[in-house]
Amino acid sequence: MATDLNSVSLIGRLTADPQLQYIAQSGMAIATFSIASNYYMANKGDEVNYFEITAFGKQAETINTYLKKGKQIAVYGTLRQERWQDKETGANRSKIKIILKEMQMLGGAQSGSAVPVDNTEYSSRPADTNASMNQNKMPTESSIDMNTFDDDDDVPF
Repeated sequence: MATDLNSVSLIGRLTADPQLQYIAQSGMAIATFSIASNYYMANKGDEVNYFEITAFGKQAETINTYLKKGKQIAVYGTLRQERWQDKETGANRSKIKIILKEMQMLGGAQSGSAVPVDNTEYSSRPADTNASMNQNKMPTESSIDMNTFDDDDDVPF
């Protein structure tokens, strides 16, 4: 089984207000927006990259309600490559998009970051990170009963 990893984390600012649409058959909300993310290169100075992001369901509706052009946001998601053939030239084209898993509004309470966002439907990470860290502490050496392990198992490697 492959153990590939497809994840991306970015911080940037919205380049425009999000666009919200609904799928006709299911009524599911889809929000699309893009962010600009800067980074500095010693020999070139600041360089800006633009990323298109897609969110679904309640998360899409929340994004449409609270995020506006210029708002800073941290996003975590997966990359998806869309491929198509250009109708005019026949050339093969592709575009990389980010499918949003989690997001965090940044920039202070005045710009809306104090508004809670319910990402539980889209993420396995609990909303209260501090509480989950306390519940999922690593066991200490003294808390493990080594007599419960069976060392006679056949290991397939």
